[in-house]
Amino acid sequence: MRLYPHTRTRFVQFGFKGIGPNTSAENIDPAYGTYAQNFVFENGCLTGNIGIDEARDLANDALIPDAPLPVDGLYYYKFSTKEGERDDRLIMKAINGEVYSLSLFAEGSEWKKVPNLKLLGKNVQAVNYNFDGRDLLMLCSEDDPLFMIDDMTPLYSSSAPRFACFETHSERLFGGVNGARPKLWFSDDYDPFNWKVSAEEAGYITFDDNFGDILKVMSFLGYLYIFREYGIFRLTAYGKQSEFTLKRVFVDTDRIYKNSIAFSGGKIIFMAGGKLYDFDGYTVRRIAKELPQINNSEDMSAAYLEGLYMLTFHMGDSRRPMRVLRYEPSTDLFSYVTGAEASYLLAVKAGGKERMYLGFRDESNACRIGMFSTSGKILGTPTSKTYQYDESTLGTFRQKTVERVSVASEEPMTLTVVVDTKEYSFDVRASVFVQRFNVGAKGRKIGLILRSDKAVAYVAPITMEIEVHGN
Repeated sequence: MRLYPHTRTRFVQFGFKGIGPNTSAENIDPAYGTYAQNFVFENGCLTGNIGIDEARDLANDALIPDAPLPVDGLYYYKFSTKEGERDDRLIMKAINGEVYSLSLFAEGSEWKKVPNLKLLGKNVQAVNYNFDGRDLLMLCSEDDPLFMIDDMTPLYSSSAPRFACFETHSERLFGGVNGARPKLWFSDDYDPFNWKVSAEEAGYITFDDNFGDILKVMSFLGYLYIFREYGIFRLTAYGKQSEFTLKRVFVDTDRIYKNSIAFSGGKIIFMAGGKLYDFDGYTVRRIAKELPQINNSEDMSAAYLEGLYMLTFHMGDSRRPMRVLRYEPSTDLFSYVTGAEASYLLAVKAGGKERMYLGFRDESNACRIGMFSTSGKILGTPTSKTYQYDESTLGTFRQKTVERVSVASEEPMTLTVVVDTKEYSFDVRASVFVQRFNVGAKGRKIGLILRSDKAVAYVAPITMEIEVHGN
């Protein structure tokens, strides 16, 4: 705020630097908001550059057809033909357990059912593996055998454990098996079908401690990291299994949320105890500190693409609508996407293109495939956008009169000034010029709300002229 000499007039700039600290009412910095949905913060301004469009393939930008059955999981299968041509697929697990495949590179591709394959478990995981020159997609859950897809042929390993999660690392397949004593299994070198335990073939490491289930295993920086409910372990696994070494690198009293874990550039982002963290292989650091605590990990899904970490979640119980957290690690800024029951996030990078695909949990869109975009719409309908700055004393409990407010917006919206809970609303036109509105309202606490139902939005920082009364 700037106090001009010999006057009590203050020009307060309400900026868009992100969501601000959770402080007492008199200390809320007007450069930060307290809530934003379907708006995003970009270079100090407010934009609507987030949305969900109908999914498109990688080769031709052609629309991906609706799935034949409601979606219950999405996976990416890296596949090359015998002639060496790229033919990557989008794999879909249907709600009845059937599995379907769709080429992301073939023109006019349609969903094809993978014959004789049914996945009955929940929280199915997938990993790509090249075995003997063949591109395989491996699929696991605690309730299913280790299945593999070889092109359109299903295979399975009768000797493999039932994995909760798995990963390829150092030419082996590593997987977590939970129970009273969790185990980290590893296959024979170069052979995900060989699970015969011996000093030269497969084996396992047993955890006799209290750090809980194995949630996820990730190959990162030359190590294998084992995420468990209350800790992270690092496995050095080169060559002979007799030379494997295991080290605990992080312990927490808060439980790690399994489906929040995702690679994010040179780090791994995850949520524990409702708070967000990043991990660089050595150190865990809390991020997005102003993010309200998220206590419900049910139906979570996370993915990272093009500098953005996205997380689907329920803010309250599972009966409430889903939200998508949009978090940008480079700026530590976040906001929410609402209005879609989005889930099953899947990041895909291939052929010079990037997509973050997703499925939907609501009945009306259960067979549709979406992708995140900058359209400001959800499946063709503009999102309802809200930005809010809760009422604040703006640093003084003195009475104030809001004389006028100045705003520049490239799209129509509604601007509401809140003075001691009373609202004064104005219709803002689309214009590159500053528009000024007289308010003339007196009170001690002042807030601001912006609303828009237009797809595109771009709002520069807003200036409010305030007269302060008394000594």
